[in-house]
Amino acid sequence: MIKNARLPLILSALVALSSCATKPELPAPENAPAERDEQRDSQDRKEGNASSTIRLLFAGDIMAHEENFVPGRFDRIWRHVSDKISAADLAFANIESPVMDAKGWRAYPTFNMHTDYVEAAIKAGFDVFSLANNHTNDQYLKGIQSTRDFFSSREGIWAAGLRKAAGEGPTYQIVEKDVADGGKWRILFVAFTELLNRPDYAEYVDYYQSTAEKRRELKGKLAKIKAESGCDIFVISVHTDEPEYILRVTENHRKFFRELVNECGADIVWANHPHVAKEWEQISADDGRDAFIMYANGNTISGQRRDPQFKAPATNRDYTGEGIFMEVTLEKKDDGKKSSVAIKDSSASLVTVMIADDGRYVLRFLDDELLDTLDKAEYLKWRDYLFERKRIMESYIPALKKERP
Repeated sequence: MIKNARLPLILSALVALSSCATKPELPAPENAPAERDEQRDSQDRKEGNASSTIRLLFAGDIMAHEENFVPGRFDRIWRHVSDKISAADLAFANIESPVMDAKGWRAYPTFNMHTDYVEAAIKAGFDVFSLANNHTNDQYLKGIQSTRDFFSSREGIWAAGLRKAAGEGPTYQIVEKDVADGGKWRILFVAFTELLNRPDYAEYVDYYQSTAEKRRELKGKLAKIKAESGCDIFVISVHTDEPEYILRVTENHRKFFRELVNECGADIVWANHPHVAKEWEQISADDGRDAFIMYANGNTISGQRRDPQFKAPATNRDYTGEGIFMEVTLEKKDDGKKSSVAIKDSSASLVTVMIADDGRYVLRFLDDELLDTLDKAEYLKWRDYLFERKRIMESYIPALKKERP
């Protein structure tokens, strides 16, 4: 009896289901916000109304002292900071040494590093490198050629600053980058040094002394390269001729970097050499463009703070243990007739080199989270020291107080 009573209900349901095929379809649900944005961006590109953003990260000097290369396991240098590096669309660093496996490791005063050291930095996320600095020719012509050959052989890696033949230059790279929002970017990258520690084979390096005559020559060449490049962004790396370990920005370089912006069309000037971090600024070029200048991002990894002054953290050499990761986000808009690029955002992260219990030098973000971790682990000597180092850095670069990794 129960089964017979349910039969009409079952039949009714079957009839209702079969009749659905003849009914008009209901409107599709509205797309999710992310899908709508993607469709709108696609339509904008078709109509010549596109916009796109790219995020660039700029570090400082990658050095290899004995304290860095003797322990091996170079991936451990980067494991606490690699997420931020790899999250950038392009990440820049300065390799402060020749790279030559055919010769043994060398530290100061004539450096040489091996390719596995650089490969660890690449694995961490760096993909654009400056190779022009005062140590570039430490291993003479073979060192220059070996370094150039290594970077030239790496797919998806770009480097500038070394010449294939004597006397050409300045060399440059055109980096073409597709970003997540569908945009395509063309970045012109040049790297030169204002000083070398020795004159040997200087003609194989993008080396331009800091004289008025050499600067005029260089600016003329850079302006020509920019005009012919068709680039969206022009990035210039400068290894500066100035005293090491000095915190202030020289008026000489402040003036020169503005000339690189106004006379050569640079959008970003990224300087290094003194092994300490300095200030940065966003400026307006004479033609109305946004431009960004970094006067020095300090050491990214080195062994220069091998003897931290725990009781005197303001000691001059202790500044070599901190550096800056600077992120610059740029936006490109295209109305179908012309495109324009503006700086959308910038943010700095303070990084520090810590010496682990096993003697290994590792890179950490110097922030409240690190200090809290050290406090909980009762590494009180390092906690107190880095607390003071953070305070000191924020004192002479006040913008760091507003920045967090």
